[in-house]
Amino acid sequence: MGMERALLSAATRGKVDELRQLVARSDAEVLGSVRTPKFDTAVHIAALHGHSRFVREALSLNRELLVSRNSDGDTPLHLAARAGKERVARLLAGLAQGWTFDASSRDDGFQHPLEMENNAGDTPLHVEVRHRREPVALTLIEASPYSAFQLNDSMESPLHLAAREGHSYVVRKILGIATVEQRPSISDRGTPLHEAARGGHSFILMLLVQKRPELTELVDASGSTALHYAAERNEKRMVKILLRRSIFVALKRNNDLQSPLHVASSCGSTEAIMEILKQSAGIAERVQSEEVVNRADMDGNTPLHLAVKLGRPQMCLQLLRDQRINPCIVNKDGQTAGSILDSEEQMPSYLIYVWKELKKQEYSKCKGGKPKQLSKFLSQYVELRMGTYTLVSTLIATVTFSSLFTMPGGYDQQDGTAVLGHHAAFKVFVVANTLAMLSSIIVVFSFIWARSSIQGGDLRTSQVAWSHWLTIISCVAMVVSVTTAVYLTVVAKSPLLAYLVIAMGCSTPVVVLVMLGKNVFATPA
Repeated sequence: MGMERALLSAATRGKVDELRQLVARSDAEVLGSVRTPKFDTAVHIAALHGHSRFVREALSLNRELLVSRNSDGDTPLHLAARAGKERVARLLAGLAQGWTFDASSRDDGFQHPLEMENNAGDTPLHVEVRHRREPVALTLIEASPYSAFQLNDSMESPLHLAAREGHSYVVRKILGIATVEQRPSISDRGTPLHEAARGGHSFILMLLVQKRPELTELVDASGSTALHYAAERNEKRMVKILLRRSIFVALKRNNDLQSPLHVASSCGSTEAIMEILKQSAGIAERVQSEEVVNRADMDGNTPLHLAVKLGRPQMCLQLLRDQRINPCIVNKDGQTAGSILDSEEQMPSYLIYVWKELKKQEYSKCKGGKPKQLSKFLSQYVELRMGTYTLVSTLIATVTFSSLFTMPGGYDQQDGTAVLGHHAAFKVFVVANTLAMLSSIIVVFSFIWARSSIQGGDLRTSQVAWSHWLTIISCVAMVVSVTTAVYLTVVAKSPLLAYLVIAMGCSTPVVVLVMLGKNVFATPA
């Protein structure tokens, strides 16, 4: 009992001299017979703690300990890999390479030390990759290429794990092996391509598609392809890579009868939707091209139904811009995409754009379509917009009108003319200020008349659209007016400051365009 405790203590502390003394008093067999309750040998313990000199010495005395297993089926190399002891792992891998092994003996159940599996079916390479030990993993692949394709109990090879964890060098190394697996291994989580898509590793996905194109159309336990997961993550680049390899993968449906476009629509993946629509437009057969965008899932919902239910206006409008979209399809609840919005008790204002576009397309594409009527939601929305534009225009008119009494540079006390009237910038100020004030006045009076008018809602809707553009004009003109006014005031004393003000004024519309994009020009009704 004392010898066992002394040996395990020496292994824990990495004391090579104590090891030699203990072996000298008995023999090398003691190294294999002394075990912990977990059935670890002294080499297991030394490997776990990273004592490479102790491991080398022990294995020189008893070589069989290299393939000894503990109660979890782990060899010393498994433990060194899991603990991140790179130096010990390299030592054990090097010693394992020198192990005499006949490849034909695999059929008889014998395994090379580098290919030995623990109780979970993991080889040392599985452990290295799972715990992100990339340098040692590359060494193990070089030493035993066969281990790169071994499957554990979860039907996962090291290639699955490397694709999941984003180890591009390991993936490239495995894909470069001349002898590859006869058929792709598919776990419940899918192929390595699924793992790369699920993890968002676009470079690894590209490598796999180039070397293993057959993986593109394979599915996992849920019936999903890698494209489903790329669409879910809104990974535009991955969607593009997969569809360029096989455009027809866009037609694949999972166990819920959802195509990748369904998944993208239900997850709000706008970029993925744009790419799927763009790539699928190239399908030669018109019927299949339309099927990509109009296919229904098990609830009868098309991608358009799901996008409307999610309430993402940009995504809905992106779908509606595609000429292949059919807004007339009815789901199992008897609803079109438009009727889903109609059934809402209270429609958010940002969905009014979508509602109007849906009604327009239903009228032009659906049999028996009726001209769109102004719903109570749109009426409420128009009232809200009228109030907003009236308030903004009133403020702009007030500010620009007051600036006429405080002209830059002031007035000449004798004849009452503007002191800076001869300056070109002053003329720009006058024109811009007047344009801003008059545009705002037009908006204010048009809405005063509209609120008291007995005309229909369509006229009010048209006025909101006109007022949108007039408000944009007045805002831009006001920016020009303010900028030129400040310029005229400071240019004589500080030209640099004056030019800085001009630059700031010019950048204001640019910033708005960058923030809002095309939505700046979209009329709100």
